[in-house]
Amino acid sequence: MTKVPLTEGFYEARSLIADAQSCVNLYPEVNPKDSEQPYTLYPTPGLTLLPNAGQPSGTPTPGNPGLVFPGWRGLYRASTGVTYGVCGSTLYLISPPPTFTLTALGTLASVGSSVNFADNRTTMIMLDGTSAGYQLTLSTNSFSAISDTNFLGGNSAAYVDTFLISGPFFGNQWQSTLSNSASWSGLYIGAKSGNSDPLFALTTIHREIWLFGRDTTEVWYNVGGANLPFAILPGIFIQHGIGAINSLASYDLNNFWLSQDPFGRWIIFKSQAYQAMRISTHAIENAISKYKHPYAAFGFAYQQQGHVFYVLTFPFDNATWVYDMTVEKWHQRAWYNTATQTQDMWRVGCLTNTSWLPVGSLTTQGPLLCGDWENGNLYLLDLDNYTDFGGPIVREKAFPHIVNDGKRAHYAQFSVDMQAGGTPTGTSNDISLSWSDDRGASYGNPMIQHLGQQGFYLAQPKWSRLGMARDRVFKVSWSTNNKTALMGAWIDTVLFET
Repeated sequence: MTKVPLTEGFYEARSLIADAQSCVNLYPEVNPKDSEQPYTLYPTPGLTLLPNAGQPSGTPTPGNPGLVFPGWRGLYRASTGVTYGVCGSTLYLISPPPTFTLTALGTLASVGSSVNFADNRTTMIMLDGTSAGYQLTLSTNSFSAISDTNFLGGNSAAYVDTFLISGPFFGNQWQSTLSNSASWSGLYIGAKSGNSDPLFALTTIHREIWLFGRDTTEVWYNVGGANLPFAILPGIFIQHGIGAINSLASYDLNNFWLSQDPFGRWIIFKSQAYQAMRISTHAIENAISKYKHPYAAFGFAYQQQGHVFYVLTFPFDNATWVYDMTVEKWHQRAWYNTATQTQDMWRVGCLTNTSWLPVGSLTTQGPLLCGDWENGNLYLLDLDNYTDFGGPIVREKAFPHIVNDGKRAHYAQFSVDMQAGGTPTGTSNDISLSWSDDRGASYGNPMIQHLGQQGFYLAQPKWSRLGMARDRVFKVSWSTNNKTALMGAWIDTVLFET
């Protein structure tokens, strides 16, 4: 039998004849060197439902959501360890696990746009892309609109070296507060100056301010200036800007963003040192080029069990792509819509880490908290849950093209190498196999096998007498509320000369 490993190709290529290996709701992890297969595909985490914020649900539809964020618009764990979030137009305090009780603190005037947070341990600010802004006194949870006449608004909030940062506004400008203060100075206003393109977004990493314009990016740092404490970092200039403002996300010393070059081509970048490293592939760039509204994409980054994921969702185009920085590979995530029986964009619109109740001055890291982009649902991102709040998660993997020097082959048997044997007796948990003999353009009706009853860990789903083809693509799909993992497959073939 021929071994079919999972090596590359976790999405479809620009041409299916090159690669048709879709990978949905599965992510790869490198196996130990002595393993029989190079990679294992593990199931993406499920969503465990928590209290609902009482916002309307069901009005927008995937692929045409109307408002980009009609549900949760942002989640944030403050430096004090307390978690906050905006759902609809309401700011909530979210109590520590395990209760996650929601307490309304105030109302924002805007709806639909994402909300950015930052704090200086005394005051938290919230920006929604308008000329307004909001602040919260962390010691009392007192909420108010920012009334400082020097405050000019913006869509990005950040903190660096005791200063709160806001911007952009008025084309290419941004501003900061006074040191250790929530007061905004009319003098502390900077301007992106390396190129004339407008400023779209900003963030801070490594105690530096990254200013993302439409076409270019520049980096500023604290020089202790009198009128403005910051200045542009000499010798550093990045010839790539940001095309989707809400796609900007940071983890550790890396920024991730969706860029559009001056010729309109969409590329996904990761910052490495002071360089923009292209992480999108030709196949993904080809997919994005066909989307109607890539500029509406929103992204966030998180780490779970050593994997750093950058999640990028296209709300008007009903698609979610995920880059795993740890293995430098992509996969797709989807929510199975039982009403339409389709794979739609992932439900998670924003995410933050949480803290357990403090013990003295210390807090313990809690679970990852997610907000539904469409409604008031809060979820835990749970690797031990194999459903989306009780609904199925459909996992799919298409294998490489099986060719035999242009000769026909008879496929006597196909068997998957996967973890199985966790299905309780009497429970229906099946895996389906379908295949394409036209290079991945279309697939036949699926053939069903069982994943194995509980305790039968050597169970191996097999299919026999699968016909003949010159170029075949096999695809497996399953949904089960049990632990699974896919390592590859074995295929038994008989060659024919014609």
